[in-house]
Amino acid sequence: MPKKAEQTHKGRIYKPKKPIFIHYHEYYSVVRRAHPSWTPTQLWRHISRKWSNLKDKSMYQQLAREDRDRYHREMLATGKSKGRFLKYPRAFNFYQQERYQQMKQDQPDKSMAEITAMINKEWRATQDKSKWEKLEAQEKEKWTAARKEMEKMQNI
Repeated sequence: MPKKAEQTHKGRIYKPKKPIFIHYHEYYSVVRRAHPSWTPTQLWRHISRKWSNLKDKSMYQQLAREDRDRYHREMLATGKSKGRFLKYPRAFNFYQQERYQQMKQDQPDKSMAEITAMINKEWRATQDKSKWEKLEAQEKEKWTAARKEMEKMQNI
C-alpha cells in the first residue's frame, strides 16, 4: 500500500507539499495533545515559531523535493502534464538579480518599481553584456537537456 502522502482520493493527484507544511504535519498531533484547548490558529503560530527557529531545515527541504518529484512522476503518468518548461533565465534576469541587491542596499528608500526602472535604464546603456550572456548560455544548456529528458520520459 502506498504511503499516505502518495494516496489519491478518487484518482486525484495531490500537489507537492512545501517544507513548512511537512514540518507542520509532523508536529501537529504532538502539539495538539500537549495543548488540547488551543485553537488551530494558536497551534499554527506555535509550530510556525518552531519552524522559524529551526536551524537545520534540510531534512524537510529534501522531503519536499522528493514530494515534488513524486508529483511530477504522477502527472507524467496520467498524461495531464504537457511537460512544459518555463523558459530559461535571460541575461537581463541575471543582471537584474545582481543589481537589485546592490541598489536596494545603496538606496533603501526607493521602491521596487523605481529600482527596477533604474536597472532597466542601466541595462540598455550597458555595452559589455558578455558576463550575463555566458550565464544565459549555461542555463540554456541545462534547460535544453532537461527538456530532452522530459520528452524522452513522455515518449516511453
